[in-house]
Amino acid sequence: MYIFQNDTTEQYIPISYIPTGEIDIQHTSAADIDKANLLLSPTIELLALASGNTSFDGLRLLNWFFVTYYWCNLYDLGHISPAACTVVQSQEGFNYSFPFIYNSTNNIFENETLFEIYSSYLRHTIIPLLRTAWSNVTLPEFLPLGDDNQLEPFITTISRTYSCAERRIKQWFSFVISVTAADYALIGIAYAFYKFSVGWIQKRKDKRNLFGENVVGG
Repeated sequence: MYIFQNDTTEQYIPISYIPTGEIDIQHTSAADIDKANLLLSPTIELLALASGNTSFDGLRLLNWFFVTYYWCNLYDLGHISPAACTVVQSQEGFNYSFPFIYNSTNNIFENETLFEIYSSYLRHTIIPLLRTAWSNVTLPEFLPLGDDNQLEPFITTISRTYSCAERRIKQWFSFVISVTAADYALIGIAYAFYKFSVGWIQKRKDKRNLFGENVVGG
């Protein structure tokens, strides 16, 4: 997706990939590939110069970022395969009780072939790019996937906070503190205003007395 300068209309270039990271030429037109490469050409040229790889593939880099980001975030939620739900709405709310669980065939952390492809790309393409800015970047060797080295789904809890509009009676201690703080602020303001008013009135009286004494004395 991109937007031309001085424009607000979003433009799209549909690019499809196969699980191994290459462009799916059966579902992606050559014109769209050329358009995407032209759009990304300034960035691709800089990355190619930095990496020393004249055949640097910017579209494959984008696929690597999206795919690894997707599977890492999915695992953060406790899943190793995607799921889809037919949402049923009722008076009680939305029902997500009947999900369809897909298999984990294309999970790069479950499929040994894909793990080798994406980890190799990380080691031979991403790390050299990072070293152009941070020369001490290193990457340990990965153990091969197997029964003793693979992801397992787990139950995770998502916590969220939100503003509550329902009014409830506070606990007595919290109530006393809140009232005391509010009263202290109001009393402080009123007392400051009282001091200012009394001081102003007293100054007026002093000026009047001083003026009256001068007149009598004269």
